[in-house]
Amino acid sequence: MKAYVKYTLILMLGVFALSPQPADARGTPAPTASKLVSLVNNYLDPQVTTHGFSGAVFVASGTTVLLDKGYGNADEQRRIPNGPNTVFPIESLTKAFTAAAILQLKERGQLRLTDHICRFVIPCPDNWRQVTLEELLTMTSGLPDGGFIPDEDMTSPARAFGFLGQQQPLSTPGTTWMYNNFGYDLLGYVIQRLSHLTYWDYVKTHFFRPLGMRHSGFLFDLVWSHNLAVRSTPAVAIHRPSGLNAALFTAPR
Repeated sequence: MKAYVKYTLILMLGVFALSPQPADARGTPAPTASKLVSLVNNYLDPQVTTHGFSGAVFVASGTTVLLDKGYGNADEQRRIPNGPNTVFPIESLTKAFTAAAILQLKERGQLRLTDHICRFVIPCPDNWRQVTLEELLTMTSGLPDGGFIPDEDMTSPARAFGFLGQQQPLSTPGTTWMYNNFGYDLLGYVIQRLSHLTYWDYVKTHFFRPLGMRHSGFLFDLVWSHNLAVRSTPAVAIHRPSGLNAALFTAPR
């Protein structure tokens, strides 16, 4: 059985904006920046051994970097520690890039949020005809969340859509919120159709490069990177139609 295997990591990423603060209501002075850094270290160091915390923390006060440190291991089997440049999977936070890309296309006049998904998926399953892009963005489409796709239907988005379109909606579009990964796969497909780029090339071109995100990418970009965080526990196999959305990996700064 073909599967796209994605390694997950429980990641705690702390970003602290430190600036001089007034005393609290009891007149107790706020801790200094160095004291706050000490508190962060004193809290997280035991978490590594006691609770298996694994991640990286970046603390800054204005433009001054106070703490830039990894905790735990990026790769347990090879005992490679996390560091400031470790690249972590951000999992479903990738959806924020998908949503932002849809809004960029809206600003360019290439779509409206009220457009039905069948404007972009041709042929379109009858069960999807009332679903709008806005409902996909807000997870109120009522569509089932994809699930397992047989191997023979993994060869193209069209075949996958044909299989998934046979599943009955769970609710009327726009009436019920339900967390939905597949809706964002559909949005990823829309991005590709309108931009004539793969999803990952669109994100690189319109987000990573303009924003100077040199330490971010997708799994196939980073699979040989010695800075890639992996886990030794069993991987999670996910099934996605070829050419749809994919999960991002990024460093904490």
